[in-house]
Amino acid sequence: MESVRFYDSPLGTVRLVCKNGSLTELAFAERREAESVSEVDEDTLSDTVRWLDIYFSGREPGFLPEMCLRGTDFQQRVWNLLSAIPYGETRSYGDIARELAEDGRRMSAQAVGNAVGSNPIAIIIPCHRVIKADGSLGGYAFGPEIKKRLLELER
Repeated sequence: MESVRFYDSPLGTVRLVCKNGSLTELAFAERREAESVSEVDEDTLSDTVRWLDIYFSGREPGFLPEMCLRGTDFQQRVWNLLSAIPYGETRSYGDIARELAEDGRRMSAQAVGNAVGSNPIAIIIPCHRVIKADGSLGGYAFGPEIKKRLLELER
């Protein structure tokens, strides 16, 4: 059973989903549905809300809630690199592709973009910190205005 809670951020409503004590989804929501929280997920959801409170106050939280990321090996590698981007900094899709390149083989920035776009735990896994090589924002699942405001918050 999944547990669902909603968080009212300065940028809109955020939907938090937990399963078996781990955060599995964090996304901006267009609508609210009924919340349902099991005891096993309560601590993780509370930690996630605390993380978001600190983050939206303009500070780096300094901890991570328990998370379970499901994706391909490639997606997992990209999401790990996203997690390593320091608070307040950005990387380009090409930068990440170069970090992933193996044995001198090239990696596609487009493939990286697809993996970035499939990130199930927005904000905490900071896909908003990935920009185009020319410094422009590039895409974001929740729109360019939210991406811009998240980056401004971290500056």
